[in-house]
Amino acid sequence: NGETHIGQHVLLMAYVHIGHDCRIGNRCIIGNAAQLGGHCMLEDWVIVGGLAAVLQFSRMGAHSIISGGARVRKDVPPYILAAKEPPKYHGINVIGLKRRGFTLERMEIIRQIYQHLYHKGLNRRDALQHIDSHLPATPEKEHIISFIQSSDRGIVG
Repeated sequence: NGETHIGQHVLLMAYVHIGHDCRIGNRCIIGNAAQLGGHCMLEDWVIVGGLAAVLQFSRMGAHSIISGGARVRKDVPPYILAAKEPPKYHGINVIGLKRRGFTLERMEIIRQIYQHLYHKGLNRRDALQHIDSHLPATPEKEHIISFIQSSDRGIVG
């Protein structure tokens, strides 16, 4: 829409580049020399490590973290840590979620969702169907499912 929007309480460290038409949520941290291409979307509480390069049109879900130096080519689902090169799922953001008041029960459901998605050998569609039918309804589950289903470029491996 021709407008870049940066939310409230966002920390932009030295030499950060935010491309055109980006949407940065509230309370995000973008590390030194990180680069966001045009049309990127970061939901609330996202952390982008220093020297990370985020490809245009990429999305990062709420409470997610991308490691420094990563080259983000796919969407990063909510609540996870993505690290290495290329970025891959490395667990949920336990420390960040605890700091923000998530209960152990809510974090366990999030962990189970990502276990089904990344460690059960199911394709994405089958994993989402299994998650939807077998895990309890929570706002986090609905957010994860809708985020992944709306991904045009796929999610980190």
